[in-house]
Amino acid sequence: MNHEQTKNLAVFYNNLATAFVIVGTITPFLINQAISLKTYIGALVSLFCGIILLLISIRILRDVK
Repeated sequence: MNHEQTKNLAVFYNNLATAFVIVGTITPFLINQAISLKTYIGALVSLFCGIILLLISIRILRDVK
């Protein structure tokens, strides 16, 4: 991959990570009628995936420079 494609991939990962973090943060508050353990586990998994994707995008951007 060339420089521009790698940079676009990092931006894609960064956007995906942001979406995962937003979903993981907002979900328990949106479903506050019947909050179950599954909801919290799903939110934590989503947050974890978002953080991992964010770290991957930072690593790619650091390697591109």
